[in-house]
Amino acid sequence: MLLLEFARLMPQKTLAVSRRLALGPFFLRGDCSLNPGDSRAGRRANFHANLAGCNDHRAAPRVHLARQARGQQVPPYFLSYSVSDASAVSIRAQFGALVDSSANHVRIADVQVRLGGPGLDNTHGEHRGSAVNSLQLPLNDDREALARSLWLATNTGYGTALDNYLRVKTEAQVRAKEEDTSPDFSQEAPQSYIGKPAPALTVDRAAWERRMRELSKIFREFPDVYQNIVMMTAQNETDYFASSEGSRVVTPHMQARIVVIAVTKADDGMDLFREQTFEAETAEACQRSQFWKQRCANWARVLKRYARPL
Repeated sequence: MLLLEFARLMPQKTLAVSRRLALGPFFLRGDCSLNPGDSRAGRRANFHANLAGCNDHRAAPRVHLARQARGQQVPPYFLSYSVSDASAVSIRAQFGALVDSSANHVRIADVQVRLGGPGLDNTHGEHRGSAVNSLQLPLNDDREALARSLWLATNTGYGTALDNYLRVKTEAQVRAKEEDTSPDFSQEAPQSYIGKPAPALTVDRAAWERRMRELSKIFREFPDVYQNIVMMTAQNETDYFASSEGSRVVTPHMQARIVVIAVTKADDGMDLFREQTFEAETAEACQRSQFWKQRCANWARVLKRYARPL
């Protein structure tokens, strides 16, 4: 597993070992065996297999996390990788016309690097945000591109963590003893759960665009409703996590939502609005057109009672 390979190469806490964490020639090879003779086809795997499938611990690349500070070799005591792989569709209409129809696919990685020890590390005090470095990952299931991107985030994160850790050590030497002596990090037992990845997001955008237009068009019959939004969003997401402590977790998340908003004005000028949200796992589960048409008409009638003529 690509994330596990990165997280498992937790540098040891001695200078001699950290110097051996050099970037080997096999670092960006895409296979688990890291055999130089393997074909390019063997280095291709799908995204889930790349991040969660390879369990050969010997395949861990020897990343040299201290490259940027050879004179200050400080191996991390904790390293973790969180990746969110999300696909989403959003469709919005008002007064019978389409306002937006878009689809999006994004992969975001959060790399956490902690230097020092649980009692005092680079996140101490005002340096809390120094542990995490984020970046977008390639959308293609290209193991080499993913590995290079994760290496960039790791190397950048290490540089930030090291700079802040040296600051923390200096501050600890010159300031008075702190009242709060709680550690900066708690160590927990490794957790393991490999769930099935969320399925590919499939939404009939043409059909949902028609539904959103039909629902929002209902409010055109009520002049007192001066603003309305009818929106459908759907998102399938798989979250991956791996840490140097041995944790590895894969969890899927699926959600679809319909939101209807209608706004009018009361006699005193106050905005009055009604909002309704319906959620389900999939867009198909939200297909209750007659139900929504009745609801929209009812809300418009209720608002009409309290509205001043526009």
